[in-house]
Amino acid sequence: MKKQLKLIFLCTCLLFLSIGAFSYLRWQGNQEMAMNHREAENKWKTFNKVSNKEIKSYPTTEKERKDFKLDEDDHSHDSHESKKRSVASQKTTPEKDPNLRPWKGIGARPLSSEIDNEYNPEWKEELGKNLLRFLRPKTLSVIKRENSALIKHKGKYLMVEHVAIKLQSPEGQHYGYNAYVDSASGKIIRTWNRTIHEKFSRSALRLSPSRN
Repeated sequence: MKKQLKLIFLCTCLLFLSIGAFSYLRWQGNQEMAMNHREAENKWKTFNKVSNKEIKSYPTTEKERKDFKLDEDDHSHDSHESKKRSVASQKTTPEKDPNLRPWKGIGARPLSSEIDNEYNPEWKEELGKNLLRFLRPKTLSVIKRENSALIKHKGKYLMVEHVAIKLQSPEGQHYGYNAYVDSASGKIIRTWNRTIHEKFSRSALRLSPSRN
């Protein structure tokens, strides 16, 4: 009888240890996936309007990096990005947690319960497609997230992504700016640092923050 009880106890302990090990491995896998996703969002991504009905997205190529002179922009952010990565590696999915985002507004920081939107991992896809929707085929856009933040916009507390956006017309002319983008919808909320080439398509110059 005692041997049977010992065997049952041993099997129970092994079962709990197995469950604990499995849970830890699954948590670790989720952490790695979240970090890989964050790293991807912090890198340049290209959106290519192949035709009026098709927009392709993919990691920015070396040729496109040279055309847009992205290496020059990245050098100025290298040390800052490495610091952000080391801090982010100690945190769990900082994009989803408003408490881990810097507050960029005036006054007291809002509570998590007061935030009016949620993080959508597809925000960059939504942004890229919206940017090119009304532009001509063969227009390119490259997008990179600089950081995440909390702001107050039209009376609402919103999670936003600070992004750098650059566009290239079919003729090769460039246009770009920085923007705050809604973390849920991918819609542009605020823009600054606009650089306009006079020969760029006028459609791009009409791009403006969403009124929604």
